[in-house]
Amino acid sequence: MGIATGLSRWARGNFDPPVERCRPLPPLAYRLLIIIWFGINELPAIRVGLRSAIGFGWTTLVAANVGPSRMVMNAATFLRTDIVSMGIIVIGVVA
Repeated sequence: MGIATGLSRWARGNFDPPVERCRPLPPLAYRLLIIIWFGINELPAIRVGLRSAIGFGWTTLVAANVGPSRMVMNAATFLRTDIVSMGIIVIGVVA
């Protein structure tokens, strides 16, 4: 979604408003949103692990102020949702 938003005005017009609505939320609240988006039903082990990794990634994002987390925070300051989205994915994969 971040790549599409960065490359296409149509994608930016359709995907950016919902993402921007989430910006004022505290970063720890995103963990709850991600759980809601992925669901809390019985999930295969891969999805459960992915959901946990994303949650720990958000904790890392909030706690650390170097590397990818600094990049995401700076991008959020300048409303670069494409960089924020990709940074979140990278942090989630690494976590």
